[in-house]
Amino acid sequence: MKPRPPSGLIHCGVCDRRLDSHWNHGRPTYRCRHGYTSTQCAGTPRPKTLYIREDHLVDEISIRLGPS
Repeated sequence: MKPRPPSGLIHCGVCDRRLDSHWNHGRPTYRCRHGYTSTQCAGTPRPKTLYIREDHLVDEISIRLGPS
């Protein structure tokens, strides 16, 4: 998958990792799996995977930056 423009600039508010660009239900999204890899034990407690749609992210950034 081709990286999206803000990819690598957005960090998770839970663990501070960079969010990965990802497609979910045909839409560009960002996700944080909080360091989860397939080599970890399934029983290791961790937060649920975070997903945020790109259009929601762009709207929130626009609101916070204010009118141009």
